[in-house]
Amino acid sequence: MTGNLKTHKKPARLATNDLEEELARRKAAKRAGGQPVSSSETEEEDNIDPQLRMPPPPVHPLQLQGPFSPIEPASPMPSTADEILSMYRQLYKLGKSLNAELNKRVTVLEDTQGKLLAAITKKKKKPPTNPDCPASKSDDEMTLKEVKLQKVVRDLMRTQLYDTVGYKPGKDMPGLGREAPPRSDGGKAYMVADWNSSKSSESNLAIIRHAVTLVRQAHLDKNSQTALVRHTNDGSTGPHDFNTPNEVDDEMLEEEVNEPLIDPQYQQTWLSVKNLMYIGAVVWQTMRQIWLNQRDEEKIARTCRWKTKGKHVQRWVTRAERLTEGARLFASKHAIVDVEGFCAQILKADWVGDLESGDEEGGFSDGWWMRMTTAAGWGPDQVADKRNTIWELKRPAWMKEAIWQLYATFNHLKWVHEERHSKATPYFDLGSLSHAVIEKSSKPWRFMVDDVYLADHPAFEVIEALPDGFTEQMCEELQQINNWFIDVKFKKFLQLSVSFCCRG
Repeated sequence: MTGNLKTHKKPARLATNDLEEELARRKAAKRAGGQPVSSSETEEEDNIDPQLRMPPPPVHPLQLQGPFSPIEPASPMPSTADEILSMYRQLYKLGKSLNAELNKRVTVLEDTQGKLLAAITKKKKKPPTNPDCPASKSDDEMTLKEVKLQKVVRDLMRTQLYDTVGYKPGKDMPGLGREAPPRSDGGKAYMVADWNSSKSSESNLAIIRHAVTLVRQAHLDKNSQTALVRHTNDGSTGPHDFNTPNEVDDEMLEEEVNEPLIDPQYQQTWLSVKNLMYIGAVVWQTMRQIWLNQRDEEKIARTCRWKTKGKHVQRWVTRAERLTEGARLFASKHAIVDVEGFCAQILKADWVGDLESGDEEGGFSDGWWMRMTTAAGWGPDQVADKRNTIWELKRPAWMKEAIWQLYATFNHLKWVHEERHSKATPYFDLGSLSHAVIEKSSKPWRFMVDDVYLADHPAFEVIEALPDGFTEQMCEELQQINNWFIDVKFKKFLQLSVSFCCRG
């Protein structure tokens, strides 16, 4: 069909009865013309070439093949008990063999998974230790003496590198773009490190080599370097590089007499150029990390602001909680109806000074103090008087007492009414140690209280009756200090009884 799709009109959809009538009409026309009429229901199927028609797919009965079908489906179902038992035995053997096969496959999969995980998590092997560089060994491979030497040499290199670039612990790390200030003694200028480049760059490598040279000159034994003399280009003899200083004076000779920091037997290996370069590279990475941590100054400043703000807010919250609890107790004591409004007014009056005068660390601002005193018309003497309370300027009109006195009352009320949990306190009772909680006693027995104390305190309540198992003679003896009953006869009994009396 050719034509414009926009102007083409689809034929009207026919109903089911109309389709049947149209089909019957076409078949009748074919019979009248002598054409064969097919049994198909549509004209499209009638026009298909018989050779192109696909035969229907063959229908085969479902047959289970392989190890999962031990019994042919075409065979009749067993009817006798022996046949049924034989069938179940076959099924059991089949399930057992399948289970063994699955276990083998699971074992293979687990082994493969283990190999893959081992290949993924396999650590890189550490390169073999260089005998000329003992610092490259791990700590477990070193002896105790070598561990101490490593710490000493590392401290020497760290100190020398710090001094070379002009870094002081706790200060900013100098570097390219942030050079260190000049030396106070007017000595040689500091070397500038480029922390954005690697340690193997020309400028950074020169700093490490310079530190190695100074460490070797200061700590390598001079007496063992007499044989290490080289000839210069002009034929004259001179000192070996990094071994001895150019000039030997009396002070250096005195230093040679002193015991060296590193034993001479370890100097050739631990103060070698290769070993010091290795340690210097490790120290260099630590210094570079310090530079990276200090580079983001905005992040550090933001963190400091967050910490300071958190401290200030926490102080406000703590004071607000204490004042609120105290104000509620004060309101209940003085029959104040609007308790929440009273608490809100107290907090508002208290926060005025904090919001206006408190700096980031909780101190008072001098500018706020001057504005308050100027507005109040205070003179210099009043401002200098430490007894003058600037807080009185924000005291409400209804308050008769000073506001600091009211706050002290609130704090006292909160402190007195604060719940205190019982605590297991150890105490001694006639030599026996106990950790039981001490319970308060209601009333003591009469014989336990001194007569003089009862005469001075007539309202003090006591129990006039005697304890169970006690006689009057025992009570009289107990009132005496170091009596015969406690020392000899009733010591064990009184340990239990008096302990019970003390506990209530």
